[in-house]
Amino acid sequence: MVQEFLPKKPFHKRYEFLGKFSKNGESTHEFQIALQFPATRGGRISGQVLGNKDDYESLTRLFSAPSPLQVLTSTDDEEADPYRERITSYSAMIESTTSTYFQGRAMQTIRNVIGEFFLHDVRVTQLLQSDPEDNPEPRLSVFFYLDGPVDAWQVYRQIEHTFTGSVNITTHNSTLDLGSDAPVEVALVPQRCREEVEDQRSREISEDVMSMSVGIETSSADSSEAELIRKAKATVDDLCLLASFLCRQRVTWFRYAYCSSGVLHEYSRSLQPTREDQKIYPGDSSVKWEEIRTFFRDGLKGLHARRAEGMDLTIPIIYYHQGCTAEHIEQRFTLLFLALEKLKDLYLRREGATKILPDGRFRKLRRALKDVVGTHVHDAGQAGRIVENLPALNRPPLRRVLARVY
Repeated sequence: MVQEFLPKKPFHKRYEFLGKFSKNGESTHEFQIALQFPATRGGRISGQVLGNKDDYESLTRLFSAPSPLQVLTSTDDEEADPYRERITSYSAMIESTTSTYFQGRAMQTIRNVIGEFFLHDVRVTQLLQSDPEDNPEPRLSVFFYLDGPVDAWQVYRQIEHTFTGSVNITTHNSTLDLGSDAPVEVALVPQRCREEVEDQRSREISEDVMSMSVGIETSSADSSEAELIRKAKATVDDLCLLASFLCRQRVTWFRYAYCSSGVLHEYSRSLQPTREDQKIYPGDSSVKWEEIRTFFRDGLKGLHARRAEGMDLTIPIIYYHQGCTAEHIEQRFTLLFLALEKLKDLYLRREGATKILPDGRFRKLRRALKDVVGTHVHDAGQAGRIVENLPALNRPPLRRVLARVY
């Protein structure tokens, strides 16, 4: 039975193109390839390969080579269609191959699904038909599409349904004030996506997605496009980290897009899907509801200040929100304890107080303690286990460290 070639799902981006896989200097034939991924929330980037028997053998040769990751590139004719999307991924993983194909003359003519693959991330570029010289931009605007609870951003929409059937949407409180010294300007842009679906009847469905627009001045001569994108990503990563702390669950981005020199650039990454119910309420937040916007501004400055001191709080906050959303009480305890331990280690490194005594003095004390243990503990096995634990005596107690931190 012929397998259907990657049917389109609602609210998914889908690309179909000619492409090939390569790895360690070897490459496959050109295949007909389709990939798709969610457009309104985080999810998995997956695809299928269409081919005949020869294509299947080419794919399996690369599949069996060492190293699981391959490079996927589109090979469509740029001269014939210069405005077609160009697709590149350096993190493709072929998950399965299927040797179901036709026999006889149909073996080379009729094609079937011969493989399925997964992408950690993918870049899509497309040449726009407008002339970039017509609208020179002094700023680069990058749009990040967010996954996770949107309530903490405190952006409000007024939706007006008119008697003619049109819908007017007005957004309030969309600008995120990060202070006058912030290197970027940030605005939150809620979007409503609509799509026609046909099941038993034709109907329109909709989904909402929150995007974050980051504007950066491009007038600086020493700022390359890559550096500007890095600054935008760093800002959004930190804001999402603060939102994760507020919501006690993961908030992150799954795609960003920007236009530069007449070319549209899109970068998407695979994410573990989040829970469907992502609503939070004022009482669920780690910060008072009326102070959230101030928290984003001051918290961003605080993250930067702590990093300058050698305390990067990214990992403790990740452990914290993972612990808050863990299913089992043992998992919650472990992750929240790891958050405290990591916070303690960062603080002690900054203060230069990871040990109570210098190494030389503690070595002398350890030798003396080892003699005491040998004198009072006659069982060799028990004495050995106690001696192995002696280095722990030179670590500052967790309770005292946390008391100093707070």
